[in-house]
Amino acid sequence: MALIDAAIYPRKVLCAGWLSAQSMPLLDELGLSVKKFGGRPIDSATFYNADLSKSVQPNFAQAPGVLLDRTRFDQHLVKTATKAGATFLDGCFVTDVVLEEDAVSLVRADGDPIRSRLLIVASGRGTPLLARLKLGTGSTLTGSWVAQVDADASGEEGTAALAVVLGIDASGGFGLVIRTEGHVSVGLYTSSDKETVRPHLAALCRAVAVAKIIDTDLSGLAAKVGVVDSPGAAALAMDTHVAKHTLIVGGVRVSRQR
Repeated sequence: MALIDAAIYPRKVLCAGWLSAQSMPLLDELGLSVKKFGGRPIDSATFYNADLSKSVQPNFAQAPGVLLDRTRFDQHLVKTATKAGATFLDGCFVTDVVLEEDAVSLVRADGDPIRSRLLIVASGRGTPLLARLKLGTGSTLTGSWVAQVDADASGEEGTAALAVVLGIDASGGFGLVIRTEGHVSVGLYTSSDKETVRPHLAALCRAVAVAKIIDTDLSGLAAKVGVVDSPGAAALAMDTHVAKHTLIVGGVRVSRQR
């Protein structure tokens, strides 16, 4: 088995950095207990309306998941896979995929082709690779933009809390605030125009600071943060996400003409 990634590891991942409780038994089975790399059970989750005037806090019978550092977690996944016998090729750029009747061949930008009985693709929908495979075409769903600011912050020992701010903009965007011991992050997920992301993120940072959801106003960082096209949950709306000996899994990225 070969794991192939165009990125060079370890690489930073721009996402919330949490896993659901349902994944814990499988991770334990793989020897990937989240305690090994600083995972903290989520002890509270609060949902707010757009102006933070109303909130609700669900009662969970057990922690709904854990907060963790995705960079460290992904690196542990790679190490576990290679220890189990997988070959890991990072910095490996695939230029094309040849779908054969009995196998799949990957054409590499630099190196010999890779041939396999089965290919599982975890790739953004708008990539040229999936266009060549003719996978994920025809969906009318829009993708979403994500931007996130992170900072060191004071916090209670063992704290692991989520705050979700709903209805950020007309597109139904939402904000996600993560607080752990010594760290805080504020993220914005929206389908609005890319140009509105930073201003909305800055406004969100100011609002959650005023509301004392976090102790630090991170709005100054929002003006400099990167905005990326985020995988959207559009896989089920695709015309197809399978081909000869090939399956696309995970989030999908919608190409934009803006």
